[in-house]
Amino acid sequence: MSDTINTWGGRKPAVERAQPLFTAHRPSWLWIGIAVFGAGIVLVGAVTALRDGLSGEPDAATMAGFSVFFFCGPGVLMLLAAAATRRSRIEGYDRHLEVVSGFRKPKTVRPEDIGRFQLEVQSNNGRTFHTVIARGQRGRKRLVRATRGHPGTDQVEAWFAEHCPKEWAEFTAPRPPR
Repeated sequence: MSDTINTWGGRKPAVERAQPLFTAHRPSWLWIGIAVFGAGIVLVGAVTALRDGLSGEPDAATMAGFSVFFFCGPGVLMLLAAAATRRSRIEGYDRHLEVVSGFRKPKTVRPEDIGRFQLEVQSNNGRTFHTVIARGQRGRKRLVRATRGHPGTDQVEAWFAEHCPKEWAEFTAPRPPR
């Protein structure tokens, strides 16, 4: 029997997936902090709901429900946000980038899809974040977003310089002052 035809319902042979040259992702402290904070909120909500539910007062069930809704609900949402932050990454291959953003399916970005680069600068409490954004051919669709300083972003920028030299040269060219 051929390995590709499986009429007995058994396991099919595993398809080997190419290993990425590099992986850029958000720092670990970010998703860990969100997860710890969310777990703390869920724990406070569970303890409060248990205390309210066992208090013996006439509206104990209502108060326990409010505790679950107003504490556990946002805490679980924060845990989901932490999982989405941990899952987000950019994987670089020879001919394309694979971008995973949150719980979305992976998106393949080829060098010919990139039309231009844009720099986004955000300041928060004295920290400044510089983000390189690769846009599509028409300049509207955001294809890749890599924040400088995050692990692996230097390799993403090197990949851009190697595979999109014209667009990257326009992006990195010195601009006259305004």
